[in-house]
Amino acid sequence: MGIAPPCAGAVPAGRLTPGLRDRAATAGVRHREVVFEFHLDRLPPDRHYARVRFEVRLAGGVIALRLGAAPVACLPLAETPRGRYHRAASRIRGTGPAPRVFGVLRPAFGFTVGEDTDRPLPGRSYRLRALLELPPGVPDVVGAMTVGAAVARGGALLGVAPATAEPFRAGDSAPAGDPPVRLCVAACADPYGNDHRAVELLTAACGDTGLRPSAVEVRDGGGGWFAVLPAGTAEAPAGHGLVGALLRELRRRNTAGPALRLRLAVCRGVVPQCDVSAAAAALHRELDSPPVRSALADEPDACLAVALSASLYAGLAPYATTFRPTAATLPEKGFEETAWLMLA
Repeated sequence: MGIAPPCAGAVPAGRLTPGLRDRAATAGVRHREVVFEFHLDRLPPDRHYARVRFEVRLAGGVIALRLGAAPVACLPLAETPRGRYHRAASRIRGTGPAPRVFGVLRPAFGFTVGEDTDRPLPGRSYRLRALLELPPGVPDVVGAMTVGAAVARGGALLGVAPATAEPFRAGDSAPAGDPPVRLCVAACADPYGNDHRAVELLTAACGDTGLRPSAVEVRDGGGGWFAVLPAGTAEAPAGHGLVGALLRELRRRNTAGPALRLRLAVCRGVVPQCDVSAAAAALHRELDSPPVRSALADEPDACLAVALSASLYAGLAPYATTFRPTAATLPEKGFEETAWLMLA
């Protein structure tokens, strides 16, 4: 199991209820929004996760005021201007069980998902968003996260995976104001199911580009990965360098083992409060559009297809001389974008 470092951000006063604003003014408390996320390991085809419990325990008298949980692959929890969460945007697609949160107004909180061993969970990556209240004099959110999961085969429970505990300290990593623009990358592996090789490839390519792999947020993308580069990364050198490093790594590894091919999409996206679902959706729709999906099939000697969003191409044009425009459309999803495509 992989537990991501929590991402904490200050909550603008306009997003707090009048009662919470008054409490902050009179009692000296502070409010922080924190996003917790974890990823379950891939299981053999005949097994599935039947139940998961995620718990956060905080120190220093910090408590959770509001909670919302959803699979990362689904839309994020939406928030009204008054700061009250609603679940309309976070309905879990399909027939999978929905997460149930616990621990509101307590320092220990989290969620559980799954009860029936016959029904697999809707995903392997989950996110918990919490509005926390910090007492006066408490500078950071400190505590530990624990994940436990039950594995089943058919309708039989095989056992419970050992709980994984991870201590953390989260500060104000996302200050109030305009959210940062980040460079976002998504990829699908061919043959399907080689996401572990794709992540290894990304890690090596980041090192070659001068990016610390630990600073790149990597998320499960089904047949590959979705990654967010650190805020402040220079787009032109990083985008151009990452594509070149991935191509070199692909060619090197393909000479020593089974061939791997990648479809890659790159864009710039606004990432508010560590929430990257909108950028992920746009990138994966670009990857699934017919011109990008068929690019490698039409060129059997190529191992990498790269699609740049139009806004990103404008900044990378001096480097991207081999890219050509193509219409990346998915009418059934209401998606229409001009992508700049390159094969190598």
